[in-house]
Amino acid sequence: MNDTSELVPPKWPLKAFYGMTIISFPLYFLVFICLLRLRCVSKAYNTTFYSILLQHCIADLLTMFLFFFTNSVRTVPGIREFYFYYQSYYLAASSYNHIYYFLYIRCTGIVFLSLQRYLVITCPNSYVTQKVQQASKLQIILVYWIVPTLISIVVLTDTNFQYDKLETMAIIAEQSVIKRNTLMALIVVGLTCVCCSLAYGALFYYIRKHTAGLSKSLRREVHLAFQVFVLLLAFFAILAYYAFQNYFSQFSNTGQIFYMRALYPVANGLLSYINPYCILILNRELARQVFRCVTCHKYKVSEQSPVQVSGIASHSTKQQNSVSSRKDGSRKKENSTCLVFQMSNSSSPPSDLVPQKWPMRVFYVMSIVSLPLYFMVFGCLLRLRCVSRSYNTTFYSILLQHCIVDLIAMSFSILNATSKNIPVIREFIFEYQDYYLAAGSYNSVYYFLYIRCTGIVFLSLQRYLIITSPTSLLTQKIQFASKLQIISVYWSVPTLLSLVVLKDTNFEYDSLERMSIITDQEIIQRNTLMALIVVSLTCVLCSSAYGALFYYIRKHTAGLSRSLRREVHLAFQVFVLLLAFFVILVYYAFQNYFSQTHNTGPIFYMRALYPIANGLLSYINPFCILFLNKDLARQVIRTVTCHKYKVSEAQISAIASTSTKHHSFHRKVVHMGTNRTIELDRKESNQVMF
Repeated sequence: MNDTSELVPPKWPLKAFYGMTIISFPLYFLVFICLLRLRCVSKAYNTTFYSILLQHCIADLLTMFLFFFTNSVRTVPGIREFYFYYQSYYLAASSYNHIYYFLYIRCTGIVFLSLQRYLVITCPNSYVTQKVQQASKLQIILVYWIVPTLISIVVLTDTNFQYDKLETMAIIAEQSVIKRNTLMALIVVGLTCVCCSLAYGALFYYIRKHTAGLSKSLRREVHLAFQVFVLLLAFFAILAYYAFQNYFSQFSNTGQIFYMRALYPVANGLLSYINPYCILILNRELARQVFRCVTCHKYKVSEQSPVQVSGIASHSTKQQNSVSSRKDGSRKKENSTCLVFQMSNSSSPPSDLVPQKWPMRVFYVMSIVSLPLYFMVFGCLLRLRCVSRSYNTTFYSILLQHCIVDLIAMSFSILNATSKNIPVIREFIFEYQDYYLAAGSYNSVYYFLYIRCTGIVFLSLQRYLIITSPTSLLTQKIQFASKLQIISVYWSVPTLLSLVVLKDTNFEYDSLERMSIITDQEIIQRNTLMALIVVSLTCVLCSSAYGALFYYIRKHTAGLSRSLRREVHLAFQVFVLLLAFFVILVYYAFQNYFSQTHNTGPIFYMRALYPIANGLLSYINPFCILFLNKDLARQVIRTVTCHKYKVSEAQISAIASTSTKHHSFHRKVVHMGTNRTIELDRKESNQVMF
């Protein structure tokens, strides 16, 4: 157990929250007032979408106000005495309960917004959509607030809270209440992310299928859906926050629990303060009205034409769009070919779009810092496999192959980018481009992506099997597989998956000066969609594995032996690595969205961002190893300091025992108000302080 004096929480999260509040709260309030005024003068802002969005803004502002009022203000001497002496009048309880109540309100709010976007775009003439769009303001308000209130009754009925003393004002609660509420929050946020992801997945499929038939009004609806989708990303951050919090609580890791508690203001602020920026950046019509309000100009209600109303949009296909697409189909250069990383469907030539240079510079900086570190970790792991059986297990064999792929992918990307700037090499590549040089430059992007996707799936499934069913026949087969078998499976599966990509050879460079790759537009669209599907399946499979693993850990926490706890720590290392794949998933989702709406500028910008996304996918691995794998990190440090390996320090990732270990019970008390953690006696083991 850590000494309480050592558990001093970081102060920067609260300072960051105050900095966010100073900048974002006035801006949010300005957007909110502007939206209220617009609803008084324009029918365009009295639709169901804007009614739900208005309630979401109210929930965000109330959340930030109450958090400040119940936590920060109670440190003021006069108010502190009032809070302490009248704490039984639901003051202490509200300081804790409102956190979960407003979290559930915002979760149901983002679900309502996502479902409304799905219905109004995919089935605008259905009975359900008609009912939703024609709902009165009172009905919308009642549904928006009653549903999360019913969910929160379990939380709101808890009143057994009290402040420990006047000086510290830390809230004391039953430990069972804390665990139940934390688990419930994780479940609610998880269901929110799943429901919204399904809605946007179906919506994205619909957009791809009916791109040519989207009218101008429906395209505006799609842009509003994109605004809500970016807002949804903050809920994935909250999901990761509660997942980490629950993970650390299962292993009684006091320091990490304490640190996560301190990070709550930043997570809470992100969930609320992202909304005004989504509105101002992604909702041009409303942003224009806010700007007119700031500059003291009258609203131009005439700008809000009926087709801009977020309502039941028409499905009519515009004849002009179909005629223009047929005309484009008759021209080979505009329809059958496009520039990779410079794809454009507009009439303006690609030369007008100058690509951003800063992403490539950022990638080079990442490579200068991370690539030598990665090679050092890789070399250390190779040497350890020569002297210790601990690092010759299936897990480390798969991890080694994953490191090899990362290093090859990054080295190839750097060589491919820099070689084209050297005149002699550029001329050689251009002259012999028919010998799979141009094709290899393009196909390698997807090939190495699929290898890393299958690699993270193998690592996740191996972690799941070794922890949940270490004695099963399948686990035995995997754990005793030879190195040759592991290498063969690791490389053959993604290679078979990539045959669709690797067989394409119809690539060529446009000119010696530019060295931009030209290929069929159908190939670009097919490969981009396939990449999105593969990365999506990777995230779904790994998330399912970790969801089942997390459930198993919660159910068998008391029975986890020391060896199994090491396996769980290795699983956490792979889980953090998995988060980079969610970034790639978002990248390809945006890329496909912009391509479907023929938005040339964002498409071009997303292509330029690829080096950063690719670098993040590879360069996160050595840092995961060094920060989350203490045994291997210790060996790396010994290598750097020119010391011999201590093989006895290495822990074997093998089939662990499930024997139950009995530990003496300790109670952990976490102070949110006073920022400290205390270990109490057995007789008080049913209470936790926040």
